[in-house]
Formats: sequence, C-alpha cells, structure tokens
Amino acid sequence: MFRANIFSCALALVFCLSNGMVQAGPKLDGLSESYIKKWSEFYPSEAFSNGLRSAAWEFENFSTGRVAEWIAYNHDTLTDIDSLLNLSVNERIDARVLRRQIKLELERWQHDLVLANQPVWYAELISQALTYIVVREQLTLEEKLHASVQRLQGVQSLCELGIDRLQNGSRERTQRAVEILERTTAFYKDSLPGLGRDWSGGKQHDQMKQVIHDATNSVDGLIRHLRANILPQASIPDRFNDEDYARKLRIFVDRDLSPAQLRDIALSEIDEVRRLMIGKAEAWWKDQNSQ
Repeated sequence: MFRANIFSCALALVFCLSNGMVQAGPKLDGLSESYIKKWSEFYPSEAFSNGLRSAAWEFENFSTGRVAEWIAYNHDTLTDIDSLLNLSVNERIDARVLRRQIKLELERWQHDLVLANQPVWYAELISQALTYIVVREQLTLEEKLHASVQRLQGVQSLCELGIDRLQNGSRERTQRAVEILERTTAFYKDSLPGLGRDWSGGKQHDQMKQVIHDATNSVDGLIRHLRANILPQASIPDRFNDEDYARKLRIFVDRDLSPAQLRDIALSEIDEVRRLMIGKAEAWWKDQNSQ
C-alpha cells in the first residue's frame, strides 16, 4: 500500500459520506492526493525512479526552508487525518497507512536528523542521481542530456549542503559513504563523458563536460570533508539504543508493540515451526520404515 515512494503509496483513497453525514475534517482522498504530490516534489529522484517522468529534470533540495516546510506539512496533515470523521473500514485502513508514512517522515527529519548525522544519506542520493536517466528508454537522448545537466547541478548543491551541515555519523556507515562517493566520481570521470557525447551528438558537449567537471570536484570536496572532519570523530553507534529501537518499532509495525513482545512472538513462532518440522520428520520416518 502506501510506502516511501510515489506509486507504491498511490492508493485508492476514495472518500464517501457515511450515513449521509457531512465530514467535519478534510476529505481523505484530497489529503492523499495532496500528500503524493508534495512527496514527489520533495523526493523527485525516487518519484522519477517510480515512473514520474517530469521529475527527471528535478533533484532534491534539502535547504533549511524546504525541510522546515516539509516537517510542518507532515504535522498539519497528521492533524487533518486525526480530524476525519465517519470513515468506512477501508478508509480507516487508508488513513492508518497514510499516518504511518507521515510518522516515518517525521522520524527521519526530527529524530534521525539525516542532514547532520547520516553521510550515507547524501552518498546514496548522489550516487543514484543519474541511474534512471542512464537506463530509462522513455527519454530522448537530448532529454537525457538536459536532465543530466540539471541533476548534476543539484549534486553540486547537495555536496555543498553536506559540507555545511554534516556534523557526525557512525564510523562504519561514514566509511561506506566515502566508498560510494569514490565509485561515483570514478563513474563521472570514466564513463559519463562518453555518455554525454553520445547524448549530445557533439552538440553542447563542452557544457556537459564542464558540468561533469564541476560535479566531480564537488563530490571530491564532500569526500575530503568526510575524511577530515567526520570520520576522525564519528561517534554515532551503529545500532539503536533501546529507546530509539522501541520508538522505531512502533512506527514500523504500526502498533504498540514493545521489543520484548516482538521477541516473545518470534520465539513462539520459532517453537511452532520446530514442532511442525518434527511432526513432518516423524511422519516421514514412520512412512519409510513401514515399507
């Protein structure tokens, strides 16, 4: 149903009046449609990867103002969902799914603080900036060229944001971010110029070369920042503490489930599977020895 991408979360959220009563809050279908639109604008790379063609020419902009607006919008939408009245069973399910998605977003931006504490967040966005431009056949060669220029300029801005905002990270994941970024610069240097030449047919190739050069320098700058300023003092644990894990678990499973309860459920299911396996093995053994 509704996941962290545009088409996975494009649900049939159709609102209908219940018992002829007028809904006090915003209609559910309007909320869902608005959220999908806002989500695709905030995460254009993921929207494009899931088929939204117009997002090819956009790239993530996580400036302070945009992030603040996104957080506020999620809070407002959560309030609107809680104000809905007279929902059918299916509508309550859809509202619950949308509420869970919003809580995942608020967890990412208010608790995880990805811009300050997750170098790999930057690295993965940067490394995938051109993936679907390269592999998709729905764009003409000229469109690939223009979209790549726009996205590479977005990569430059994201690298500058990372250098300015990143303060910490986990040692293991920060090292992984460096490795991802190094592979990205290798692609920019070794493969992308040839692709740009093929896409441009020789036209505008100088512009493409310059944008690739600038983006490569920006990614190299972010790598230097991670090595010099983040890795030496990286102090965020690679595992969640008990409080964080419990909170994330409640959001993930969308119910008030504690880690201890999850453990007990898992152990109970393991015991049940073992019992069934033993029963099957005993039945097979009896069958073999009765022949």
